[in-house]
Amino acid sequence: MKNKYFLILFALIHYVGFAQTTITKTYTGSAVSVDNTSITLSPVTFSASDFPSGCAKISSISVSINWTKTDGTCAKPKTGNAYHNETSFSLNSPLGGMTLASAGTWSGSADIDYVTTVFNNVSATPPSGTPVSGTFQPNGGSFASYINQSPVGSWSLTAGDNAWNDYLCVNSYSITIMATDDNIKPTFTAPANTTIYTNASCTYDASVTVTGDVTNEADNCSTGLQATFVDAVANGSCQGSKIIRRTWSLVDGSGNAATDQEQTITVSDTTVPTWTTAATALNSTIQCSNAAAITAAQALAPVATDNCSAVTYTKTSGSFVAGSCANTGTYTNTWVAKDVCLNTSATFTQVITIEDTTAPTWTTAATALNSTIQCSNAAAITAAQALAPVATDNCSAVTYTKTSGSFVAGSCANTGTYTNTWVAKDVCLNTSATFTQVITIQDTTAPSISTVAGSLDTTVSCASDVPAVSLTAI
Repeated sequence: MKNKYFLILFALIHYVGFAQTTITKTYTGSAVSVDNTSITLSPVTFSASDFPSGCAKISSISVSINWTKTDGTCAKPKTGNAYHNETSFSLNSPLGGMTLASAGTWSGSADIDYVTTVFNNVSATPPSGTPVSGTFQPNGGSFASYINQSPVGSWSLTAGDNAWNDYLCVNSYSITIMATDDNIKPTFTAPANTTIYTNASCTYDASVTVTGDVTNEADNCSTGLQATFVDAVANGSCQGSKIIRRTWSLVDGSGNAATDQEQTITVSDTTVPTWTTAATALNSTIQCSNAAAITAAQALAPVATDNCSAVTYTKTSGSFVAGSCANTGTYTNTWVAKDVCLNTSATFTQVITIEDTTAPTWTTAATALNSTIQCSNAAAITAAQALAPVATDNCSAVTYTKTSGSFVAGSCANTGTYTNTWVAKDVCLNTSATFTQVITIQDTTAPSISTVAGSLDTTVSCASDVPAVSLTAI
């Protein structure tokens, strides 16, 4: 092969129409001589940047070759016989090889000057006989398999000559590709609508790790695409709730935009109010007589807090439930707290216990019923025995239990004491202290003479006549 060094010049001719770009790249090095062999000329290269979209698809291809067959030299053709049936051409591309003209396409041995043969898919096959300039279909393949494929990569021409002593001379070749700009929109699948929830601070996490990310991002040309989104946030039906309308967009490297897709993210407040008042803080136990304390206890109320809003309270006042004895029992009051989203707290319960643990007290003074009576005064003794003390209770009537003491004899006949005791009980069986009555029977009256004074006087003559004395004392 003559001329080992080649100069590759790129002639780019752009014919830009609607969504179409035509680019021609030409090898214009020194003429290449081929004799009884095949030679692949240095390639021409199409890059993505050659096309406005950066991602084009082939719509048509043509290959132009300027060549001759000569028994002389490539510099001085037409000097003798040239056997044209020895000539062949094939195209090498990133999409595979294809024969443009096989050996035997042409025939005869007439000397020719340089001709320009153009191959495309729309013309007739080359005529047999002496080569002539013109546009023809390849007779060893079709460009159809290249349509809608990417042109990016290296393309080259292989020239073949299968006999000695007459040279195939290739002066230049060019490849013209008409490509359709990328006007195909990318596609993607937006995440499903979802509901997220506020936290204890009434904030929320709407990141894609929580709400979902786009899937199935695809494009005919671009890779590594990442959809983007814009959020429009509106207040929901109650404080703390939101409606996020997330609009997802995807644009490929050619500027083709997919149809926007919308995802609805509902931010909901489902956190119930919590009670800051301790669970048993409002419970109380009150004596049945303490009306003021009962009123004050009934006026108490618990306090709740919410993560997002103020709260409202609903109180249910319990009826009095009687206990085991009169005036005792319980009031059970309950509350619930609701936020503006109607999230309802747990029930707060207050128990007010009304009790009676106070024993009756004696209003009769401790010694008021004690008495000292002469043993002969039966009426006074009876009257003393009929006396009874009086007690009062804070909540109810009282009942009395008397224990009558037996007569305890004193130091002489008909003297001694009666000791009587009482206890008072209310209806809750609270028992008073013991009340004691002591009745003292005494004899402090001296005897008296019932014989009339002087009635025993008499006069006698002699001492022996004095009768014995008989006195009656009363």
